[in-house]
Amino acid sequence: MARLTVISGTRESSVVKVSEAALGNPWSSINRLTSSLMKRPTLSRGVGRRFFHSRALTCITFSIRLLNNLNHSLPTVFNRTLSDTIAQSLDRTRKNFMSVEIYHNPRCSKSRQTLQLLQEQGVEPEITEYLKTPPDAATLDSILKMLGLEPRELMRKKEAEYKEAGLDNPDLSREELIDLMVAHPKVIERPIVIKDGKAAIGRPPEQVLDIL
Repeated sequence: MARLTVISGTRESSVVKVSEAALGNPWSSINRLTSSLMKRPTLSRGVGRRFFHSRALTCITFSIRLLNNLNHSLPTVFNRTLSDTIAQSLDRTRKNFMSVEIYHNPRCSKSRQTLQLLQEQGVEPEITEYLKTPPDAATLDSILKMLGLEPRELMRKKEAEYKEAGLDNPDLSREELIDLMVAHPKVIERPIVIKDGKAAIGRPPEQVLDIL
């Protein structure tokens, strides 16, 4: 019987006893345990994100302690399988939770729906409120390339700023349009979700599922 201690920060939160027989199928056992640890938080955005990172740390700590506890009590082949299983599980967790970003406007219903959809899929994205922290020109240019769009195709042409900023001028170059979009982020269409070098606009929200 292996005694596994799961900690979060400096406080011991639970002790799990696992027999060799119970861990006979490492895929199901580890995935079940890590899935339990990595459940999506339901707290407010600020607290929730800190709580999420705490759970990620807990999952990694748990995995290390699991290996340490079982290292001398189980066959070498099984330990190698277990190590590979944990590594793959953590890699999936990292991809699902850490590499997704949403350019978000909390006042926009489509943006809120897209964020909720991501969370329902078990993804807690990095949230960038682009009206407060707009992307720089190089980042916006990269986003446009990932979307396969020209600057005007990512503009909200009904916004007052579109005409006020002169974005309706047909003589503007691509670089000039991008610079004006950065200066007037309200004209940028939203929400935009980015994952692993791919991007999608959440209109409709389900469209972002194609890149997950």
